Amino acid sequence: MIKVYIYNKENGVFTREETGEVNSIINALSDAEDFTLTPPPSFSRDWIWANQQWTKPELSEERKLVLQDSIWEGIKAERLKQTTSGVYVPSVDKVFHTDDVSVIQYNNIG
Repeated sequence: MIKVYIYNKENGVFTREETGEVNSIINALSDAEDFTLTPPPSFSRDWIWANQQWTKPELSEERKLVLQDSIWEGIKAERLKQTTSGVYVPSVDKVFHTDDVSVIQYNNIG
C-alpha cells in the first residue's frame, strides 16, 4: 500500500490523495492527472505542484476582492435567514420566529 497525492497536470492544482496499490492508482488516473509521493503542507489550503514542490497560489487583488465580496454576501444572507426564519406550528397555523428578539417577546407575553 502506498499514499500518493494527485494533482492536475495543466495547472498543478492538488485535487486529492489516494491510498492503495501503485498500479491500481496509476491506471485510474485520467490523462489530465499526475501524482507525487510528497504530501502538500496542509489539506486545508489550495496547493500547486510546481518545480518538484508544493507552493501556495498567489491571489490577484481583483480575485481577492471578488472572494471577499462573495463571502460577505453569504454572511449577510445567513444573517437575514437567521433573523427572518422560524418554526411552523401546525396547531395554530403560524410561523414563530426563532431569533433572540422574538424569543424575548414570547417570554414577556405570558
